Amino acid sequence: MQQLDLERYDKWNDFRVLENANRYPGPTGYFSIIAELSLEERIKNELPKELYNLHESGRIYIHKLPLSLYVPYCVGLSIRTILEKGLKTLTIVSKPARHFDTYVDHITNFLTTIQHYFTGAQALSSVEWYAGPFIRRDKLNYRAVKQHVQRLIYNLNYPSRMGFQCLSHDTRILTPDGWKRYDELKEGDIIYTFNMMTKEIEIKRIKQIAIYNYKGKMFNLKTRDQDQLISPGHRVVHLLPDDRTKIMFTPVDNIVNLSQIILPTPAYSRNSGNDYPISDDVLKLLVLFLVRGNIKKNIKGKKIVFYKIKPSKNLEQFVEILDILNKLKLKYKVLKSMIVLDARSSKRFLDMLGIDEKIPPLCVYRFSKRQAQLFIETYAKYSSSKKFRKGLVLMTYDKNIKDALISVAILAGYNVYVKKSSSRKEKYLIYLNRNRFTYVKKIEEVDYDGIIWSVNTDNETVIAERNGSVFITGNTPFTNFTITMDASQKLINVMSAIYEGIEVDNLGTYEDEAKMFIKALFELYLEGDSIGQPFTFPIPTLMATSRWIWEDPEIHELVFKVSSKRGSFYWLNTNIVDPDASFAMCCRIVLDSTNLNHVYSGGKFRLNRDLREEYWKAIEKQRFGGVWSVPDSTGSINVVDINLPRLAIESKQEEYRFWELYDDALQLAKVTCQWFRNRYIYIIDNYPNFYSMIIEYVPEFPRFHFNTIGLLGLPEAVAILMQDPKLWIEGNRSDWLRAADLMRKIVEYATRKTREWMVEEGVPWNVEEVPGESAAAKLALKDMQLYPELAEYLPNAVYSTSIAPYYAPMELYERIEIEEKVQKYFTGGVMMHIFLDEEPDPDSLASLTKKLLQTELVYWSYTPAITICPRCRKEFTGLYTSCPKCGNNDVEIWSRIVGYYRPLKNWNPYRKREFWMRKHYSIKNFSI
Repeated sequence: MQQLDLERYDKWNDFRVLENANRYPGPTGYFSIIAELSLEERIKNELPKELYNLHESGRIYIHKLPLSLYVPYCVGLSIRTILEKGLKTLTIVSKPARHFDTYVDHITNFLTTIQHYFTGAQALSSVEWYAGPFIRRDKLNYRAVKQHVQRLIYNLNYPSRMGFQCLSHDTRILTPDGWKRYDELKEGDIIYTFNMMTKEIEIKRIKQIAIYNYKGKMFNLKTRDQDQLISPGHRVVHLLPDDRTKIMFTPVDNIVNLSQIILPTPAYSRNSGNDYPISDDVLKLLVLFLVRGNIKKNIKGKKIVFYKIKPSKNLEQFVEILDILNKLKLKYKVLKSMIVLDARSSKRFLDMLGIDEKIPPLCVYRFSKRQAQLFIETYAKYSSSKKFRKGLVLMTYDKNIKDALISVAILAGYNVYVKKSSSRKEKYLIYLNRNRFTYVKKIEEVDYDGIIWSVNTDNETVIAERNGSVFITGNTPFTNFTITMDASQKLINVMSAIYEGIEVDNLGTYEDEAKMFIKALFELYLEGDSIGQPFTFPIPTLMATSRWIWEDPEIHELVFKVSSKRGSFYWLNTNIVDPDASFAMCCRIVLDSTNLNHVYSGGKFRLNRDLREEYWKAIEKQRFGGVWSVPDSTGSINVVDINLPRLAIESKQEEYRFWELYDDALQLAKVTCQWFRNRYIYIIDNYPNFYSMIIEYVPEFPRFHFNTIGLLGLPEAVAILMQDPKLWIEGNRSDWLRAADLMRKIVEYATRKTREWMVEEGVPWNVEEVPGESAAAKLALKDMQLYPELAEYLPNAVYSTSIAPYYAPMELYERIEIEEKVQKYFTGGVMMHIFLDEEPDPDSLASLTKKLLQTELVYWSYTPAITICPRCRKEFTGLYTSCPKCGNNDVEIWSRIVGYYRPLKNWNPYRKREFWMRKHYSIKNFSI
């Protein structure tokens, strides 16, 4: 197995670490990579040897190995099915939604759950229309709708699904540097979390912080020793009543009516961390300093004084203290009832602790369980403590010491809560016990108006404190939404809305509510997160011919403001792609297949040949379009890429030989895809629980899921065949059009072959322009080792995943001309990014969009670079290498790596270089 030690991982520059820009540093990220490296050993045993060798050699590329041995690729999900069934999982079942907040939560929780069954994207269509009956029946105004949509977007946006699952402003979380409020934390800080699988306390890095003003209801959960105040949708960590070893993670909205709710306490967790590098003698002396010590200042410096030290009262303690001082070689004087360290020894002791005043040092927040237990025992010995039946009560008048005691008690394995005594001087009583769980006595809905916040970590949990109570609580899948608007008349005039699991009025009757939903959604994309960063997910696809975009002034303004400032949308040219063929695939296909009287058996359709041809043309048409726009109840079983530059260079630039090699490669890819399809069918048949959510919510799987052939390195392959290494760097329009014609032939050939397979075998096939985030670099590096002459054709060691390479210095009209000649021949998915180095005028962008709709482009994005300054926390649309406001050179640039926005710091090194070679455009006066 390949090794990746922690030191190398922590440098965050290894290709395996940065292979996917959605990964973040932290233990879970490290474990994930180690697990994948371990699973790679299974590839050799599970894959047929020939297929394994083909993948390893780089002739073909099988996506998402090793995970794809067990999990299929991407899926378009039916929102109707979710609304009809409710939310059914192996651990909890919810009835179909009847309120808008439940509608939002069901979408969030469903996508969060289903992501574990697919390695790629999950897509939903027409969420705005299906929201209609819930918004209307709840009689929600725009502000309330936006509040719920905000929760939806935040919940889906981050890999750990944090967001609008929030804590109140007065809740603090535990970190190795002490208890922190929302305004004391920043991205990259480390905090304590709870691993629900191992039950270990783990340190994780904050990936993101969400802070915003909120007015609305909150839930107040109270037990004997906990007092949580959390927002709707916030996931509660609780225990299964009949098996308290099992931990659940459920939105608070879904547990309020449970008859019994059991919460774990901090004592439920385990602290297996190593000892902090401090001796036991220093630790004990630290406790004595906090309990009975002080710092006395004079002209000679600082001296530490320990008070109330009388051998006559407790000789054992007196002897122990002197023994510690002697072991540490600290000089001191014993006076009547005190011990005084000299100035030099005092300084040396304070330096050991890293403090210069009487406060708990940071080390107390980093103790091992053994050290924490020793601290508690020593504190109890030297302070006014009391034992009670189930535990211990410690006392202090100092707020900082109180905070330290809570932390140390947690690390020592105690449940802990604090009460304040209202005497002349405020006194804190810290109650410690070993109770591992506690029962919720009351859940109240309370009105709230103020700041709520959350952090984003790998474990999705935090250890929090509020009003002296300590609790463990919760804190994003790759998701895509197709926003239909009014582009599909078949959808809004024929399909029924779903409410409480049953059909009600036609969707079209909810136009006002649908518009309210999408206006809220678009405003949220425009605003970005709390510090101005763009939302990565869900990726929203717009059907560009929708009349709403062009005729509704509010929607028009929002769409192009968002496009100019954020680049959030993908544009599907519904002059080219049939909008009625790209929604609600399950309903139409089931109807069509019923009419065709098909019989499903063993993953294939049995039809006569004439009906097959007609049927598969319809099926293919329904998947044709954007790479991120996956229709309902379909998707890809797996993706196998053809390494086109390898074929071109091995053909020795003889075109007839290239076609022979290409045909062979397609046949090998076919065998590979079929092997994966058969494997998934075998798993469904023999291990149904393994695919339980797929069986429940995607019963069409794998019938309507495509075997996908990916084409990678298309422009480089053509340059090799044309024997022109500088084709894309120094070529002209005439050269590029000749190249486009050859690329069209290559794509058409694959499309023709897959159509033949579809008709012959009754299995869906398509051809896709794959994103190839890491595949493009992996294959290029392998090929350059075998064929060093390939370097002439590659300005950077990464193959293109586009038709016209983004490093080509061509004008925008030339790029569009080349792309439109080839895009429409891909039957799976395709994409053209228009990278921008400025924030364009929204009206200019609208004008350009109208012109693009008259071309044969299928799918495109506007992608302005976004620059964020961590120093002054300002965000700018445009490509800047230093902050325009404060001049800081250490800025963070965001752009689309292949399809989604991520900061450059998360990109693999080859993609980072590719970014700086991209041709960025300015859109002012542009004509096609």
